[in-house]
Amino acid sequence: SMPSILPSFSFMHPEIEVAVSYLRSVDDVSLLFENNLDVVEAGDFLISVDSEELSYLPVGSQPMYCMFSRGHTLEGRQIVRFEDLIGESVSVPNKAFYLNQSEGLLRETIDRITFKDRMFGRADILRSCMEGGVFLVPKSAAVFLKSAMQLSCAPLDSKPTSIGYCTRREPGESTRAFIDFCRDALLGER
Repeated sequence: SMPSILPSFSFMHPEIEVAVSYLRSVDDVSLLFENNLDVVEAGDFLISVDSEELSYLPVGSQPMYCMFSRGHTLEGRQIVRFEDLIGESVSVPNKAFYLNQSEGLLRETIDRITFKDRMFGRADILRSCMEGGVFLVPKSAAVFLKSAMQLSCAPLDSKPTSIGYCTRREPGESTRAFIDFCRDALLGER
């Protein structure tokens, strides 16, 4: 992830100042338009880059996981299928991600799931799970949140999410250097 790469980047590029800010909501991506942020680390499960002014640069992928409270009916499953989520309250940052990746019978199943859209952040995850719901996150978040919030998780039988960087369409030289460095580090080339 980006924070683990920062010390190496700062050592290699001392002339470039990097300030890290964590997204508080899905709407924070708009800060890119206002030139208040240069790069957002995110997955395609979180944002839909449908603007001609923004660019999404994928650098990897991760499987999606279901987070839920201990004792939930899904606890103990080796894998959760979309069919298992019918009747559950499922919180996601970007409902369109799931709708766009499905077709045929899977689309019919996904259409029967009750999604809470635009949910994001630790508070939303904990609230959703403690209220008996399910929250969908990438594996890296699930591993961290499982112990930090004392939740349970199981892999979701779905396409993996792309993890990458969102930036303005024409990033500056410093931003491009940072993105290239992060991509190389995540791919094991640094």
